[in-house]
Amino acid sequence: MASHRTLPARTADATVLLELAADLRKTLGRRGENLPAAWPDEAVADLRSGRLEGRLLESDPEGPVGLGLVSLRERRAFGQVHLSGARQPVQAAEELLRALVAIPPPRVVRIDFGVSGLSGEEEAALGRAVARMPGFETVRRFGLGRELPRAEEIPEVPLPPGFRYHPIGDIPLSELGRVDWEAFRDGPDAAFVADTPSENLRLLENIRSGQLGLFLEPPSGGIADAEGHLVAFALVVEESARVGVFVDIAVLPAFRRRGLGEAMVRRGFRALVALGYGRTRLWVTESNAEALRLYLRLGFREETGSYIYRYRRAGGGDGDGAAGGVGAGGPSPHSAR
Repeated sequence: MASHRTLPARTADATVLLELAADLRKTLGRRGENLPAAWPDEAVADLRSGRLEGRLLESDPEGPVGLGLVSLRERRAFGQVHLSGARQPVQAAEELLRALVAIPPPRVVRIDFGVSGLSGEEEAALGRAVARMPGFETVRRFGLGRELPRAEEIPEVPLPPGFRYHPIGDIPLSELGRVDWEAFRDGPDAAFVADTPSENLRLLENIRSGQLGLFLEPPSGGIADAEGHLVAFALVVEESARVGVFVDIAVLPAFRRRGLGEAMVRRGFRALVALGYGRTRLWVTESNAEALRLYLRLGFREETGSYIYRYRRAGGGDGDGAAGGVGAGGPSPHSAR
């Protein structure tokens, strides 16, 4: 069995931290979770200054084999464990998780972790191991993808009477934030909404400003009701020159089961094809069965999967909302919806 030790990341060599952070970004990118190109340098600077908490995992005889990050909010925290070169990666991930849950102050009652650098079999084994650790539970996510046919092969879905499309550029950010907060804070994907409406608004602003990839206005858009109130929207970004990603699809609970989500996705398909994209992707949690059924019916197929490892402190209740992500600003908080 390998011998591991954890060290505060702020005291670690900056080059070592940068190599692990860059590998983390590359690994997440391969499964469709993109971080900005500047993220590794920013994360190392934050770790070294103490703005971001973290732990470096070293192993004999390999040396540095893992990096763990924790970003704090009011009553929630979120983080990422990344393994690179560990001979016993499942054991190494467990040790990093145990070290990281001790970091947040007592006011933090829940921590959501992502793990990268493991094979599918290793992540499943970690899920079984974590389920036996006091205070932990797992949330499974699926990365779905599909090829896009020619635009004329994608049927348009008319909106129900009284609803109309709105270009995303005409929708105030505050309205997107209102719908997003109401759509997800109490549902199966609540782990991907920030702690507060204002924080969630900032995450949406990050998406629109291109921090998760070039923001694509034509396939993005909203739907308003007869009174002109926004009731649904979709946000799409570029993953690569060939792939567009639906990073957020939100429909207010009172307006579900009316075909609004399907209409927005099919409209997004047509716009992506017109822009020259040949594939599209999105993430969905296993517990969001209704959305998963819709996406499978629309031709998406499972391509990859991952888990969220959720830790709850004994005696702690949840605050309002939830958080998910990596680093000071979090990566794609909506990419699992």
